[in-house]
Amino acid sequence: MWNKNGRAVGLSENAAFTSGLAVRPALEKLLPAPAESIELLSRRGFLSLRVFAGGQHFKVAECRSSEQALLAEAALMQARHAGGPVPEFVGREQAVIATDWVEGSNVAHEPCSRQKEILLDCQVALHGTPLDDGWEAGARYVHLEALSDRFRRMAPPVFNEKEIQKALAKLWKGVPAASAVSVLHPDLIPANVVLADHGPVVIDNEAITIGYGREFDIWHTAESLCGHRNDRGMARYVNEYHDRFPCPSALERKPVWDGFRRLRRVMKALEKGRRIKARWLARPLLVG
Repeated sequence: MWNKNGRAVGLSENAAFTSGLAVRPALEKLLPAPAESIELLSRRGFLSLRVFAGGQHFKVAECRSSEQALLAEAALMQARHAGGPVPEFVGREQAVIATDWVEGSNVAHEPCSRQKEILLDCQVALHGTPLDDGWEAGARYVHLEALSDRFRRMAPPVFNEKEIQKALAKLWKGVPAASAVSVLHPDLIPANVVLADHGPVVIDNEAITIGYGREFDIWHTAESLCGHRNDRGMARYVNEYHDRFPCPSALERKPVWDGFRRLRRVMKALEKGRRIKARWLARPLLVG
């Protein structure tokens, strides 16, 4: 944390984001006033910070790339303009974005039925955000591509190149033709939403974007609420979503989204150094 004299506490004076962008100069460009204090929210992977400047707090976080930060900026601006459950966008510097800090109780502390109601409202609102014309031209399955790229980087030496290519080819073979471009958030879970005075707000916005693949969002949120073994509970969530905002491919192509969610679990095992578990989880992706 930096104290009110601008000294770094727990964060070196020459601290930088993973992209190499120096923290202090970036904050000077992003925020409306000099940073008085900074709290390090996450040391794991990309930096995430809570910064106090000009009498208020801001969330400053690093996206995967400058391209992702541009998409996050557009998604936040358009969702906010439509009254969606996101904070006010403050600024972007290369791969780093800043938003207002939102105070509130975490949805993870709410009863399970209330968690489902809140996340369903947030997800439908994000996916239903009206978008400016032109997004269809360059839209992609952004999150599935990112998931695949991460697996390629993390898989060796647990998986050989042939296994990596086979697993990814099997997953992508089943992906349906792209339909509607949407504001997406692949990690809309109870812990990433707070209940502010004016309603729920999604606070983990480094991953928000615009593209194809809301089906993956839906199934991942269902899994976060019900657990990956509760097929019936997940199906209920997806059906409730479909009743409010039809998405036939989420229902018809369930095995596709199951596969990508399994890949995500494989990578979590790899991150924790659980190589045997990672290979066991990946078995369905390596056969056939």
